[in-house]
Amino acid sequence: MLWMLLGCEPLVVSVAFEAYVDSVEGYLLGVGIDDEGVTATGSFWYDANAGDQSGDDEHYGLYNRGDLGGFELEVQGVVVTGSNSPAIEVWDTISDHLYYLDGRDPPMLGSVAQPATGVLAVDGVDEAALTLRLSFLDKLGTALDGDGLPDPFSFDVDAAKGLQIDDGDNRVWLKFSEL
Repeated sequence: MLWMLLGCEPLVVSVAFEAYVDSVEGYLLGVGIDDEGVTATGSFWYDANAGDQSGDDEHYGLYNRGDLGGFELEVQGVVVTGSNSPAIEVWDTISDHLYYLDGRDPPMLGSVAQPATGVLAVDGVDEAALTLRLSFLDKLGTALDGDGLPDPFSFDVDAAKGLQIDDGDNRVWLKFSEL
């Protein structure tokens, strides 16, 4: 067990959500432009005891460990699963931000080096071209207390910017309707 080597027991925080297809560019996951408004369900989870890899920056946290978390989304009968090694960025500034990233070269905002993430799967088949990004923003800066991973998850649906999956050519953007 990796947590025994790292010296702390995992503290898994799980967030279930409902979302709807807000916009589509192209055709991806069986979803096209005619499917805007279609509902989806899913969840994501992470280890709130994971170590911060960003160094001494007290306002920025980077969490990228091999057993950090997971993701699952179902939309129109298609199931997307994340790897168990997403990267999570946390910004505790005037406004608080949390980004949950997985798949092919996810865009990192604060890290100098691109952290390694895993491969997403669609209906159990690896899809190395896919990128996942969940975005949360609390403009009041009250969701986070430091640059650690929140326990419990402290962003509400009003702070949830959305969820984007893309393959480089096609993109599906979902908005959270319930967390």
